[in-house]
Amino acid sequence: MPSFWWFTEGASALPLFVVCWTTVTFATSYLTAALRGDVDPILPYISDTAGRPPESCVFGLMLSMSALTAALTMFVRYRLVACATCGRSCAVFVNRTGFAIGLISCLGLLVIANFQNTTELEVHIVGAGLAFVGGALYATLHALLSWHTESRGLACVRATLAAWSLASGVTMVVAACLATWDLTYKHQAKTLLRVSAAAEWSLGVSFLTFFLTFIRDFQGMRFRVIAEPSPEHQSLLDERRRLLPQ
Repeated sequence: MPSFWWFTEGASALPLFVVCWTTVTFATSYLTAALRGDVDPILPYISDTAGRPPESCVFGLMLSMSALTAALTMFVRYRLVACATCGRSCAVFVNRTGFAIGLISCLGLLVIANFQNTTELEVHIVGAGLAFVGGALYATLHALLSWHTESRGLACVRATLAAWSLASGVTMVVAACLATWDLTYKHQAKTLLRVSAAAEWSLGVSFLTFFLTFIRDFQGMRFRVIAEPSPEHQSLLDERRRLLPQ
């Protein structure tokens, strides 16, 4: 029977924190922007809910923390897969590639958090591309790895979530492009933009759900930071100890 404090076992608190903190981030910026009348409450883009202060300030701070903890979660996942695959060359390559792409997606989140679409639109779009494309590729690669390192049930769940993220990403981009194609689709632009925004929210939910699948694996993982002097600096430390008052 699982313990009531199951989320404190091993490193399982990491992915759980990412999911909960990011959910609170999106909810806070949306509710603040909607209550202040800064956005249309019916399916705005996530970025639009953080386009103006004060919600942009809170969103930037909170999403930056999400990006950093997501990167740490990806590192623990990378080490877990590295141990499970036992040096098999193909799996090692996919694992390293996935980790690199995951870090790029986290960098994109940092760009989104700190360059709002109302001030630096071009930079914001680049960050969104890195975050969304990188996140979808990361989910896809780790869904592939799961076929070799996890049970078939969990592998199927991750494959489904990866397909969900890819479908949402394609829908978001296609709908946004069609909405800006004035000659043919101008009268449908509002509907298409809402479809694109809904796909963006769907993409975010798929990423968070994918992180939830890490919790059980992380219960058997732990990480620690060890700070100790290198042998080359041992003499310097000995000298400093002699200078201390007795």
